Amino acid sequence: MSAFEHALTVRFHEVDPAGIVFFGRIFGYAHDAYEAWIRTVGFPLEVPIAERGYALPLAHAEADFHSPIRGGTELRVFLEVLSIGTSSFTVRSRILGKEGMRHATVETTHVCIDPAGGRPRPIPDDFRAAIEPYRTG
Repeated sequence: MSAFEHALTVRFHEVDPAGIVFFGRIFGYAHDAYEAWIRTVGFPLEVPIAERGYALPLAHAEADFHSPIRGGTELRVFLEVLSIGTSSFTVRSRILGKEGMRHATVETTHVCIDPAGGRPRPIPDDFRAAIEPYRTG
């Protein structure tokens, strides 16, 4: 399967006085794509953790910035799964402009935990099966 694609447009309040997106917003764009993707594969974040029986907090996040993003820019975020371990998975979000201009790359690692004790637990089989088609690594 190809990467999950999420479109968005940079809003006025997301840019600094120079008209360029503040660096921290890049993580927000990647997370917006993650939320849309996780909903698409059938595991919306809106479902209470107690009902689901596990949580998927971040363990690591990093970004590379390739070119400035200006207000009003139409972006496409392409999300793919790089790896799936016993209790964690890593996703890459490539943030591109409308004509394919590479703006940023974000990688996040999520750990499946037991919400009661906060300890890592195995990724449930149904969740693993839902994200596996997006795996590229």
